[in-house]
Amino acid sequence: MYKQWTEADLNTLINNDDFREGQFLDYKRTFDFLETTDKNQKAKAKNELRNDVCSFANADGGDLIVGMYEKNGFASGINPIYIDNIDRFELELRNALLPIQPAVPPVELYLFIPLQTAMLW
Repeated sequence: MYKQWTEADLNTLINNDDFREGQFLDYKRTFDFLETTDKNQKAKAKNELRNDVCSFANADGGDLIVGMYEKNGFASGINPIYIDNIDRFELELRNALLPIQPAVPPVELYLFIPLQTAMLW
């Protein structure tokens, strides 16, 4: 999709039939492993993330857009994700993908898109 994302790009996705979830696109509200301290729940959330990445690898690529509400396969709004320690987060994310076997091709991370508007949901 895009190399340089902006908030306007995210807004373009909302309720846009051209960007419905499918074989090459998936929306997630958040990184679930960030929202729990329970080791079992964290492991389950990381496994689900690995499954999503493997699915795209098997389909010759795709985009996982995290921080978007989804309804009926369409992006329905932006869900800002606040991360205290960006370096630690990126390390944890990359480490979560390491157990994938056989190793998937390099995963490109476009991690942070600054948001100008206040989001109230």
